[in-house]
Amino acid sequence: YFVKMPLFIFITGLLFTNKLTLYKFIINKFDSLIKPIIAILILVLCINFLFLTQYQSLTYREAFIQSRRFILYESMYPLWFPLILFISVALFKILHTVNGKFSKIYTFSLALLLLFVFALANKANLEIYIFKFHAIQYFFLILLLGYITKRENYISIIFNKYILFVSLTVFCFSIFFRKILLVDVDLFENKFGTFIPTFLTIISGIIILLHLSKLI
Repeated sequence: YFVKMPLFIFITGLLFTNKLTLYKFIINKFDSLIKPIIAILILVLCINFLFLTQYQSLTYREAFIQSRRFILYESMYPLWFPLILFISVALFKILHTVNGKFSKIYTFSLALLLLFVFALANKANLEIYIFKFHAIQYFFLILLLGYITKRENYISIIFNKYILFVSLTVFCFSIFFRKILLVDVDLFENKFGTFIPTFLTIISGIIILLHLSKLI
């Protein structure tokens, strides 16, 4: 989880376009990311409900309560990624739209406020089980880096051999002194270390993988 998920988010930022309106963009992402989740959950709910009523002889009310718990705390857990991705790209699109209509200071202020809210939610351990607030923080920032890389045409800089050397140095140093620097990220298990060392490790890992992709 150190690099593969962040790399996917970075590429999403690279491919981000402003062709669709905010409404159409959100509808499009809802269709591709959220509708499949809803369909899977309805299917799982029905199967679990039938199993509990037919084979464990529970009442409809008891079966519904257990099925609801199963959906929220077990079935939904592996599906957090598309949900958090939807929230992240929707927030990014909203800020991008605000940036196009208002002063950039509003966009910057709103972005900081959102990150602060998510940080507080994560610190307070507001566990809405399927919501991983720190993941939204990381996803949003990596999306932004991907988008800026494309917009400012930094691709050539990323593929510079000196950048690769610095990235290898940072990544190896961070991994070697991982416990001292408190570098850790596991978006699936809700673990993340000190922000700056962890974020630098993620970015250096992305750059290394991009360089490796040129060899394939």
